[in-house]
Amino acid sequence: MKCMNKYIIFAFALLFSLTLSAQKAERKQIREGNKLYENEQYTEAEIAYLKALEVNPNSPQSSMNLGNALYRQQKAQEAL
Repeated sequence: MKCMNKYIIFAFALLFSLTLSAQKAERKQIREGNKLYENEQYTEAEIAYLKALEVNPNSPQSSMNLGNALYRQQKAQEAL
């Protein structure tokens, strides 16, 4: 039974660390996109936000920022 508990704890720790790693990658891409957006590099910002969405497709922040970058590129239809 003790051995089984160790495996469960190990599996939980591994899963938790993978989740944190994905969150870091998403945040990094969002920050990069924000810097590019501030410098009016909207196409590059779009790419960064798309990369963030690859990590977390349900990210409201990435989706909103992507929409803003698309709108600034006169791609209003895609932004919707």
